[in-house]
Amino acid sequence: MWGWDGLINGERSFLRLVPEREGALALLTNASTGRALYRALFPDLMEALFQIRIPPLRLDPSTEGAQDLTRFAGVYAWPDRRVEVRASGNGLLITTDGRSMQALPLSDRVFLLDPKDPDNPTVTFGRFDAAGRPHVLYLMLWGLPRLDDVTR
Repeated sequence: MWGWDGLINGERSFLRLVPEREGALALLTNASTGRALYRALFPDLMEALFQIRIPPLRLDPSTEGAQDLTRFAGVYAWPDRRVEVRASGNGLLITTDGRSMQALPLSDRVFLLDPKDPDNPTVTFGRFDAAGRPHVLYLMLWGLPRLDDVTR
């Protein structure tokens, strides 16, 4: 399966292509909670139409998640967005747009920000180097490259 998601303020779109089954699914919404609608509809549709199982979204923090949280600390940014990440107790303190949020590990690269947010409850880290440090923070659909380290 191959997919593409799109979003702008107040709109969400989803495309899933299944070349081996010569099929596709698309969803266009005019709601900022379109990802919640996607999660409600697509698992049943993908299984019924293409026999592809989409696992449920898991939002239970894991005590076995990310071991060394300091490796995530740093500044991740794009010209119009800046996110500062610090290790904090058993999770991460993520600061963006003047707001700080506690993020708890769901796995070794995914962290829960807000389980009540139907559209964007998590952040994900990627492109890990040999030392296990991520070089990209994925917030919604955007990948913000790591710029530098901050005080851990």
